[in-house]
Amino acid sequence: MIEAEFDKIAKIYDKTIPIHILNHYINKRRDFIKGILSKGKVLDVGCGTGVLDFQLYKLGLKVIGVDI
Repeated sequence: MIEAEFDKIAKIYDKTIPIHILNHYINKRRDFIKGILSKGKVLDVGCGTGVLDFQLYKLGLKVIGVDI
């Protein structure tokens, strides 16, 4: 039941966050992870729509994202 509710909002969720805030959030976390891990695997628990996961993937990391 909860999964169905998240599925309903997933398509518009990222649009509800102002782009400058989303970019700051993603860039800060991406740079932190990049600073401690240059290769390997990352597990993102609570990955939401996967925006951060995609940025980490572009850095060459192997990413597994899980969420409800």
